[in-house]
Amino acid sequence: MTKAKETDRYFRQDLSTQPGVICAIDASTNSLAFTIYSYKNLSDHGKIIFEGKDIYQKVIDANKKTKALFQHYNLIEAIVIEHTVWVKSVNFSHPIYHGLKMVTASNITNPNIKIVFIRIADVTSSGNSLNAGQSLSQAFDWVSKNASKYSIDAVSVSQSRVNWTTCPTDLVISNAINSLQTQNIPAFIATGNDKLKDKVGFPACVNGATGVGAMTLDGSMLQAVTNSGPGLDVVAVGDIRKALNNTYDITGTSVATAVAATKYVGQSSLFDQFISGLTKFLTYPFIR
Repeated sequence: MTKAKETDRYFRQDLSTQPGVICAIDASTNSLAFTIYSYKNLSDHGKIIFEGKDIYQKVIDANKKTKALFQHYNLIEAIVIEHTVWVKSVNFSHPIYHGLKMVTASNITNPNIKIVFIRIADVTSSGNSLNAGQSLSQAFDWVSKNASKYSIDAVSVSQSRVNWTTCPTDLVISNAINSLQTQNIPAFIATGNDKLKDKVGFPACVNGATGVGAMTLDGSMLQAVTNSGPGLDVVAVGDIRKALNNTYDITGTSVATAVAATKYVGQSSLFDQFISGLTKFLTYPFIR
């Protein structure tokens, strides 16, 4: 395969803001076909086969090979994608579909929501996260620096860990959250599903973060799994099973976080006004 020519970037015939090097992709569960256009001229094309014993392994292989594709063709400025995934049924309980569940929760809450996706962890074939810590910091840093460029109104982080005594110090995340606050962009972060009543997970515990707990479907109480304590700022329904008419494990603070962030983006009031209009539980005085 050959890269788009380096000189192409500097010798455009059309000096408009339209992208010059475009990658057109037709992807499925098993393969990806691509064509590279350099200033309306066909530059290269090819096909990538995704390998694995099941769909989970193929998704992981697709992640690696697609990343390699764009590292090789490093001058691509725009991507056009046609993507079809054929599966008999989606096992939402599998960890690899965690992101899909969050998108589903957001789309149910507001079908018109626009999402900027950031992958913060690779996964093993069994769906376990790999090296999420450093990637999370990098993701926060990227969002804080690109919020204006992508018109970001809120950040939703459905991740939590509680293997600490004092809330961990991560200056990158703290600075990013502070930077987002100055731009009036709240960071909604799941408190976690460890049934703890005296602390919330990281990074929801970081100053400036908006820790989100999960309510039951009828909104009458906190879900039993919700971590609560100082750092639990808001609550939202963390259950979308009824909306999907199934019994998959689509509950918890991760779902509640996606719902809360989506609701905030879909209304016009300022953050403090939004917070004041949310459900209050008098038995949990730490909820704003």
